[in-house]
Amino acid sequence: MAKQLAMNTVTKWFGGLSFDQQRDVLGRLQSQHDHSRSAKKSELEMQLAALGFVVPKKRGRPRLGRKSRHASVAFAPKSRAKAA
Repeated sequence: MAKQLAMNTVTKWFGGLSFDQQRDVLGRLQSQHDHSRSAKKSELEMQLAALGFVVPKKRGRPRLGRKSRHASVAFAPKSRAKAA
């Protein structure tokens, strides 16, 4: 209940700001969010390393053109049985 009340209070306060003030506040919120996200990511990477997992340097899928160990399994089309 308190979280919802706080959110409503912030929303009402934000609505009372001018457009330029809202833009500045959103910029600061984005900056703080990025900082918090980076700190949390670092913390989780340290926990993974402590458990013996390798933290990947890049995110995302491997390219289709690359021959990797699992590429044929991951991107192979599923066989479908024809109905008679």
